[in-house]
Amino acid sequence: MSYLFSFKDAQVFENLLNDPVYRRVLDMEHGLLMDMLKPIRGSRVLVIGCGVGQSLVPLRDAGVLTTGVDSSRHMLDFAKTRLGNTVDLHKSESEELPFEDNSFNYAVMMVSLEFTKYPMKALREACRIAKDKLFIGIINKGLFVKKSMRIKFCQEQYDNAHFYKVAAVRQMAREIMGNVPIETRTACLFPVSDGKIAMSLENSAMMQKFPFGTFGGTLVTLNPTYRTRPLTLKSATGKSSAAPVAGLTSDVLKE
Repeated sequence: MSYLFSFKDAQVFENLLNDPVYRRVLDMEHGLLMDMLKPIRGSRVLVIGCGVGQSLVPLRDAGVLTTGVDSSRHMLDFAKTRLGNTVDLHKSESEELPFEDNSFNYAVMMVSLEFTKYPMKALREACRIAKDKLFIGIINKGLFVKKSMRIKFCQEQYDNAHFYKVAAVRQMAREIMGNVPIETRTACLFPVSDGKIAMSLENSAMMQKFPFGTFGGTLVTLNPTYRTRPLTLKSATGKSSAAPVAGLTSDVLKE
């Protein structure tokens, strides 16, 4: 189960959206998401751990059919108020998503892996429901964590977070999907400012290749995966047998 945010937590994140500095941080994160994912208009995306809905907006505005899930009803209430019926919202744990295999083109996790108790299981679920791409956005671990504007704004809400380095997320994705194309970049490399030079460097593809930004993005190109379960077969006596038959089943997703 993911960490469950309270109404107070949700209110903090909602109020932060009125802060211009925090909004610039989100704009840089969302810019990296959209530049790496390159979603096709009319495609379908699931945002896992959508929070108060801020990460749904750029995808919706790009003409993508957008669905968000979160384990906190308080977060979803704020997202619903903001976005209305322009997106589809569901209450769900990231480790057990209520969707069929390959039912979305893309899956997106924007600073939600940090709050997941079973990260590998959550990543497997994301790979299962998406058939084309998975984007994982994280607060970059190490010295960069202390510099993250996200945490400076709401340190209490990140007390229960588990942070990862970009390289670690890449390795986790590789363990699940094998030898598939994986791209990593970072953003928020400099203190937030309106300076043209700093923004130009922030948007530089060359600079984003360095693992020094406080926000890291990992894009995984997927092969379709499926969740399989044991089949119940009729025996010669006509009775059902729940025992799995060799060659027909594989293990259910495990942590």
